Amino acid sequence: HDLVNNVIYNWNDTAGEIKFAAAAVSVGEAAGEAVITLSRTGGAAEGVTVDVLVTDVTTTVDDDYSITAETVEFAAGETTATFTLTINDDDASEGDETLQLLLTNPIGGATLGRGTNVIVTIVDNEVSFQLSAESYTVNEAGPAVVVTVTRSGPTTGTSTVTLSTTD
Repeated sequence: HDLVNNVIYNWNDTAGEIKFAAAAVSVGEAAGEAVITLSRTGGAAEGVTVDVLVTDVTTTVDDDYSITAETVEFAAGETTATFTLTINDDDASEGDETLQLLLTNPIGGATLGRGTNVIVTIVDNEVSFQLSAESYTVNEAGPAVVVTVTRSGPTTGTSTVTLSTTD
């Protein structure tokens, strides 16, 4: 009877539904890599693959990151699979950058579930400064101008900003 139940269970098992395990991913620029996890639910009887489409939002491939595989494989019985984004630590003060990952083209009987799209944020590790406006104007007899300087990136340590004026 157990053999019959096992055969019926395996016959009813499907290749499953694939999605990203997390809705969003954040990784520090100095981390070196981001391991992205996919999950498969609803069955794992067959080996399946799914393609990962990468779209730069504010990143540039090879400058900010590189990807090790654009096709992810689940072996029969596996319910999680991973792939790696290599994060390139540069010296540019560019703020946080993002890229979008999209699952597509499941092969082997699997389907795509909700969660086939994820935004990956690479958190910049350089300090940068931004002024509250592009330019400032004041009359000679007028009141002083207030200039707001916003610091972004790591907030540890001391930083100095030098401002100058022109006529």
